[in-house]
Order: sequence, then structure tokens, then C-alpha cells
Amino acid sequence: MYHKEHYTSGELKCEGELLELIDCTSRGSGRQIEIDDHKFCVECVLGSKFRKKGEWKYYNKNGQLIAIGEYVVLDYWFVPSEKNGIWSTFREDGNLLQQTVYDQGKIIEVSIFDDDNIKID
Repeated sequence: MYHKEHYTSGELKCEGELLELIDCTSRGSGRQIEIDDHKFCVECVLGSKFRKKGEWKYYNKNGQLIAIGEYVVLDYWFVPSEKNGIWSTFREDGNLLQQTVYDQGKIIEVSIFDDDNIKID
């Protein structure tokens, strides 16, 4: 299901895909939920939960893109959404500020960029 969140003043805050899940106390493989193909079981808790998955975009109140990246949903108890892959954040002028590489929520690498989008070593 595609989802949008707004600031209290009405401007778009973020947008992306939500995955509807049933929480389960038997979870724990640590794999991405889409890969695990968990089926309904006697330990599942009634009620749905929604988790961010796939590409999400975040905006400031002026409508400018400030961050973009991907979430994966992992098969753990409470079923967390974790950042995965390259997440980019941007300055107010639209230039790239930072890129962070995640592996299922763990930071692998952080790169900072100058005003000309050149990576700073």
C-alpha cells in the first residue's frame, strides 16, 4: 500500500510503500520478510502492523527532497523496518550532502560531499 505523511501544516513530509504484517512470536530468522515467506501460524498475534519497505522519500516543509533511501522488513520479533542500501541526504539547494550505505540497519560507509557534489575524503 502506498502511503504519504504530511506536516501539521499540510505539506508532504514523506512517501513510500507500507507492508501490512501480522506480528508473530515465532519470528527470528533475521532474513528479509519477503524472502522468508512466513505463513500464518498458531503463535501469530491478532492484528495488523504496517512497516516501511522499499524506497522512501522525505521532504522539508518547502517541498524539497531532503532524503531518499530504501527500507527492508526483517523477520525478527516485532518485525522491524531497517535502512538498507544507499541513503542520500541533500542540502536546501538540492546538492548532495551525504550518502550512507546500510546493510539491514548497520552502517557500512558514510560519504560527505562538498557544495559542488564532490566527495570529501
